[in-house]
Amino acid sequence: MKKLVIALFSFLALSQVSAQSQSVDYRTIPVSNKQLGEFPFFEFPISLKAMNIPYQNADDHLFIPINGKFKEFTGQVWRSFVQANGENWSLFSFNKKISSWIVSKGGVPVYKGKIARSQLDLVKEKMDYAGAEGSIDYWNNPVNVYIIKQADRNIFVQFSGNTASGEIQIIETKEGF
Repeated sequence: MKKLVIALFSFLALSQVSAQSQSVDYRTIPVSNKQLGEFPFFEFPISLKAMNIPYQNADDHLFIPINGKFKEFTGQVWRSFVQANGENWSLFSFNKKISSWIVSKGGVPVYKGKIARSQLDLVKEKMDYAGAEGSIDYWNNPVNVYIIKQADRNIFVQFSGNTASGEIQIIETKEGF
């Protein structure tokens, strides 16, 4: 019985840490001084490529999960479905390469996980790009969200994937959260 209580306590403690790690204070995110180049600031690694022609628009919107809740951001948007280029698809490799690229630009993770159905229900009618090029399947897959905070702008990068392909979305905005 004592081992069961200790195991249960350990599980609850780990759950609490995981839940707390989802809470991010925008004010504590460091400003990156890295030069990013031209929007979308992203080039595919050799092992990845766009599945179709990426979507890009200078004035659009994206819903980004922050602290487990969607926030709508407006600005310059780029979205793409992603597939392997000359090798087998690996979700592990995709996540690793995209995360490494973002961190090399001064990015910081702000959310990782699945979105609650209640949050999806709140925005599904407003998410007019759902199903279009580079849209993320929030209903079935966890999402990774990073921010590159700069003095004059914020760049949010969110990506997700499954056993066959991935999606990446980038928005440059003046808005914080």
